[in-house]
Amino acid sequence: DVPKVIWDEYQQGCNLYKGGVVSISVGCGLAALGSILYCSAIASPDAKESAAVGGLVLSSLGGSLVGVSIPLLCWGDHLKRTANKDMELFSILK
Repeated sequence: DVPKVIWDEYQQGCNLYKGGVVSISVGCGLAALGSILYCSAIASPDAKESAAVGGLVLSSLGGSLVGVSIPLLCWGDHLKRTANKDMELFSILK
């Protein structure tokens, strides 16, 4: 039987890690979409300025999401590993 404290720490780590995966996936997609939009707006001579601004906004938002996802991934992985070590120690001392 797993102690509640260890299980809660493991679950929190899993949730943070999953949030990081979602954040990095959405962030990379937005950054790529924004880059494509910005480059196509710059390359086209008759493109509107709002398309370039929209591309920059999407790229910035995507980059921010990627930046947020890295600590989520790292901290979630850390919590999961710590919970696994605690469970091994608990099973040895049990």
